[in-house]
Amino acid sequence: ALERQHFGARFRGLEPSIEGILCRTATQELINETDWESNIESMRNYWKLGRLICEQTSLLTSRGRRLSAGRSAKDDEGGLDGAALEAKREDDECRMRAEQFSDTLHSYAERLVGIVEDELSDVHFLGSAYNMGLEIRLPNRTDDRGIRHKFSFIEKTGRKNKPLYQWSSKKGLLGWIEDNYGFQQTQLLKADALLMTSEKNQLEQLQLFLDWFRSVFPYYHDKCESCGASCKEDPNPKDSTGADIESEEDDDFSFLGYVYPTPSERMGNASRTEIFRCRRCSSFTRFPRYNKALWVASHKRGRCGEYSMLLYRMLRALGYANSRWVVDWADHVWADVWLGDQVGERIEGGRWVHLDPCEASVDNPLLYQGWGKNQTCILGFYDPYVKDEAVGATGFPLIEDITSQYTSDELSTIEERRGISKEFIQDSIHNCTMRMDELLSNVTRNR
Repeated sequence: ALERQHFGARFRGLEPSIEGILCRTATQELINETDWESNIESMRNYWKLGRLICEQTSLLTSRGRRLSAGRSAKDDEGGLDGAALEAKREDDECRMRAEQFSDTLHSYAERLVGIVEDELSDVHFLGSAYNMGLEIRLPNRTDDRGIRHKFSFIEKTGRKNKPLYQWSSKKGLLGWIEDNYGFQQTQLLKADALLMTSEKNQLEQLQLFLDWFRSVFPYYHDKCESCGASCKEDPNPKDSTGADIESEEDDDFSFLGYVYPTPSERMGNASRTEIFRCRRCSSFTRFPRYNKALWVASHKRGRCGEYSMLLYRMLRALGYANSRWVVDWADHVWADVWLGDQVGERIEGGRWVHLDPCEASVDNPLLYQGWGKNQTCILGFYDPYVKDEAVGATGFPLIEDITSQYTSDELSTIEERRGISKEFIQDSIHNCTMRMDELLSNVTRNR
């Protein structure tokens, strides 16, 4: 257990060293499912108290424990040999892959629902501040466009009040885009204008937007908040005297683990916070994994998870009803948007266009295959409950297997890589679609 208050810019009262961490840390090895069952509740309590740092937060969930139990089950193979043993192992591995696929599918569907809830919370998050035990201050001021700032949050920490983020205008995310991307450029990019133009112009405008997006939202690796050093970006850093820092560690050694987020970080829907230790100045940097567009836009730190969510929210704010959040099981996420010719309030013809904010890539679906990825499963998640001002709402599957659109491999090759039957995947998507539709309809009734 590790006391959370020691994770500031530096440890308070301790030398900022790994030894300082270890002297305040207790470790325990949990061997099998029995150990998990007897210790999991206390571990979860330590986690929520901010006194646990761990390498994988999934181990605190039933899914993570099931996978761990599956690995330990390999030891329970007494009396089997030859073909029987091999068959059992194949069955166990297939069952584990199927369970993992189903669990992961549902977790991503819930994430899409969370993104929609975030969209709705842009006008309702005043009440949640009270629920979090926060004080609200209402400034009586207007900006140069005559729009009154609605409110700001001040966290009651017992130390120094810390202001939290707010949209600068009543337009929310759309107003933020207009202020930062430019009002005229935003008008050209909005769906009701752009979909009236040729596909060539649509792609060009989206490319300009993603180039701007990547310049404003750089990919975060492990950059130190104190001195700016990064193990990933600068594999050969120098210390404060200019001398080379000698280390046998790899480039990722600055990552210490995950901790439970603070109250202000949880306001941004962060479910976990990464902790990094700088090898140049020994300071500690927190990287909350925010799931709210407001916090990501204000913080300007993220990876594909944060930025794909933010781009998806931006597309919806710009009026693109037909946009979807795309998840690659090989650890990447991005967005798709449906482009076509608008006729009145309908879009006729058209196709899904790939948009990757981290790579500023437009309409390049084979990008990841070029990286050497052997694509296994890529799914698109779509919300049919759109705002009234969105353009061209068209019915699409809520969850669609679109792997073949992002690889030139044959379908038989993809299915062989998965190691799960086609029927199981179809049934899982069907069941998850029904559940996601129920969740989305519940959270959007008052939209």
